[in-house]
Order: sequence, then C-alpha cells, then structure tokens
Amino acid sequence: MNKIAIPLLLFLLSCNSNSNSPENLDSAFEGIISYKTEVSDLDGTFTNAQLNVLFGDSMTLYVKGNNYKMVFNGRDILSVVYLGDSNKQYAIRYGIDSIYVGDCSKERQPLLSSILGSESDTILGKLCRSISNTLGPYVHQYWFDSTLAIEDGRFQNHQFGHLNAYFAKSKSWYLKYQYQGIRYSLTHTAVGLNQVSLDCAEFSIPDWPRTEFK
Repeated sequence: MNKIAIPLLLFLLSCNSNSNSPENLDSAFEGIISYKTEVSDLDGTFTNAQLNVLFGDSMTLYVKGNNYKMVFNGRDILSVVYLGDSNKQYAIRYGIDSIYVGDCSKERQPLLSSILGSESDTILGKLCRSISNTLGPYVHQYWFDSTLAIEDGRFQNHQFGHLNAYFAKSKSWYLKYQYQGIRYSLTHTAVGLNQVSLDCAEFSIPDWPRTEFK
C-alpha cells in the first residue's frame, strides 16, 4: 500500500446480537462521528494542495460493537472497515476495484511510550484528555472524553497502530486525532456526533478481489 496512506489503516459481518439493544446504546457508544481533516507537508515531498487532494477535508467514523468504518473524501483511501471477529481491516482505494486486507494483530513499529495527559481541549462541548503514543519516529495523539465509551476488552487485539494501547487507557472513542510523521502531519477533529443504532449492512465488504497488505 502506498506510504502516503492514512496511518491508522490498516466476508460477511457477524454482529453481536445485543448490539442494537437500548441497554447497549446507553453503556457503549454506537453511532456516527464526523470529523474535519487538516493535513500539512513537513519535508517538501508533497505540496499541501497535493496532500489535500489525497486525504480530502473530512472523515466519517461509523461504530458498532467491535466493528468500525472510516470513510474519507480524498483520492487515496476511500474507506476502511475493521471487523473485530477477523481482527482485520478492509480498505478500498480510489480507482482500484480490489480490497486491501490488513492484519491488525501486528505492528512493525515499537510502542516507545504511551502518555496520558490532563484535560487540555474542549471539543463539541466536551472537556477532553489526551493520550500520546510514540511509535518509532511517529507520534499518534488522541483527545477523548468518557461519554463515547467502549465495552471492556474491545479492540484488545488491535495491535496495528497500537490502537489497543490507546483504548486500554481511554476506554472511549476519540474526538480528535493527530498524526505527526516524517513527511506530513494529519489531524481529524470532530464536528458532529450522532448516537444511533446502525445496521450490520453498514459494515459489509464488497465481493471484490483481495490483496493482503504486508
């Protein structure tokens, strides 16, 4: 997969039979979070205009149980579906009629540190704390509050991006995410939030040829 791909990238869906119940909606977040996207060049490899075309200016996150889907409006990665039962991501890229499949049980970069910060930012009226994970030369920072909770044990095997380290500390979905790399920086900041029961079909995977992402 192209090295400029979104850093968090990473069959039929079987859904938790209780995932649509009111009780589950009260205890764990299910729904849609809308983000604005900002990206900046760091080393002159790309212009900001080129990066804006690749990444677009928005990302939409769909969450249900141990599954999520990210949809982008750029011209590189169009969508990524993560299915908890397989612990894999399924990515669709612009202009390519095949699915890139990534194993989320491993991560090449070591987790050098994971630091929980104090309340530092207000997003959508929620006072958020931050978690900063350093993976080799890359820094992934998240801002969250406790109202977008996940169930205990969710994503504990999601080693890719060391997302499991983030969830172990936050136990919540993020309202802001910032990636600081070598070539570019990327930020997703929440601008809308809708807690709603989602259909399992939202996380279906097209029956296209598949390529394993190594």
